[in-house]
Amino acid sequence: MKSPIKVAVTGAAGHIGYALVFRIASGQMFGPDQPVALYL
Repeated sequence: MKSPIKVAVTGAAGHIGYALVFRIASGQMFGPDQPVALYL
């Protein structure tokens, strides 16, 4: 198992942040097999 990538998103409540968080969480940004620790 891979180590999770730590991602911090500031301004996650805005339109750009919302779209970015969705792409990160769905696996579109780092790949479907990459675990992510998401900090908002």
